[in-house]
Amino acid sequence: MTYLKIADAASYTSKDLRNVGARGVVKHVLSGFYVKSGETIRIHADLQEARTGKVVGTEEVEGKGEDSFLPLTDELKRRLKPLLELTRAQIADDIDRNIGQITTSSAEAYKYYLEGRRLHDVGELRKSIEMMEKAVALDLNFAMAYRSMAASYSNMAYWKEARKLI
Repeated sequence: MTYLKIADAASYTSKDLRNVGARGVVKHVLSGFYVKSGETIRIHADLQEARTGKVVGTEEVEGKGEDSFLPLTDELKRRLKPLLELTRAQIADDIDRNIGQITTSSAEAYKYYLEGRRLHDVGELRKSIEMMEKAVALDLNFAMAYRSMAASYSNMAYWKEARKLI
């Protein structure tokens, strides 16, 4: 996205997304939002053709509490994935697991992880490590958080700490 000068954008316009599609970078774009009212969380998602902006699928899921957020994203994936027009080879190579199996089943740990990644991306490596430490305190098996901490330590030239975490 850097060559399109939109890598640091907080959000993207329809024109930005069509430009990505026009360059053949992606075929589809998923956009959406979530609303929380009390304990109820509702996620709305639109799947669009990147080149034209044509909506090819719209789905909405609803659950109770923050812990339902990750399973709700898995449900959206199950509903929208058939619309991606994947080839047999792409389907065969697909790692089709729930997000909790790939990352963490803890919504709170995942929030710390995302904040840590954001901090890493802007060069706040020590703060990133702090967020990752909070994430692994909630989920000792959160491999991506350990990998991210290792990357931060490596970028600060703390090789021993990086190797230990890897």
